[in-house]
Amino acid sequence: MAERIHINPEFSEEFTSINDIYQALQITNPSLNSFTLFKSRPVYVKSSSPISFRRGLKNAFRSTGPWRSAPRVREFYNLLKLRERGLPAVRPLVAAENRIFGFLERQLLITERIVDSDSLFDLAVQNKLDQDQLFSINRRLGYLVGRMHNAGFFHGDLFMRNILVGINGAEPSFHFIDCHQGRWTRLPGRAFAYDLGCYEKWAATLFDEKTRGHFFSGYLEARPGENLDKILRRTNRARQRIVLRRLKRKRESHKQRQHLE
Repeated sequence: MAERIHINPEFSEEFTSINDIYQALQITNPSLNSFTLFKSRPVYVKSSSPISFRRGLKNAFRSTGPWRSAPRVREFYNLLKLRERGLPAVRPLVAAENRIFGFLERQLLITERIVDSDSLFDLAVQNKLDQDQLFSINRRLGYLVGRMHNAGFFHGDLFMRNILVGINGAEPSFHFIDCHQGRWTRLPGRAFAYDLGCYEKWAATLFDEKTRGHFFSGYLEARPGENLDKILRRTNRARQRIVLRRLKRKRESHKQRQHLE
């Protein structure tokens, strides 16, 4: 067995094992993601229960093989690098992974909990934003996504649920989360268009064309060398691929349930 623990240099705590982390956070069910407190600090814990050796072998050919770090560890370092570049990402505190013969057995990530904020998806669905707020939030968000792409980062899961927005201050605040699929690249190809397609997956349903236009105006403000028509074509193709992929997964899941019944 090999445990690796990664701690944010800004975080003064030290842990010697994953069990120490669970005990410090008083977590009784490691298989669940949960909000909790650590020394009066609100934190969010993304955890997983121990994985069987058989499942570990199966996952070896996916994203958790011995040649790759665990998704929670990748997310930890992605969040750190985003913050180092002045981009609004949630602050990671601790990540850990345990491997048996190189195969991932369990993993976890602890981040600061962002209080007084909701996902952009929830704010839109619950109609918590007026028209002026929608315009300003989308324009600022587009600018931040453009800056993220300028830095060479592809988020990989930039759906509206993974964008936290705080609206209680004078100006809205933003935090990117769930970037374990992200990677740093100078050869974006279709990657950046995929990020925009993730945003458009629900924005095209929840926002009108004028509101989404503010997002792309902000994006072009950060990336003035881009062509708007080209971006929109690529974004639309990426959104279509995302929608078709999800429909395919739903059909496959439905067939599996029918088979079990």
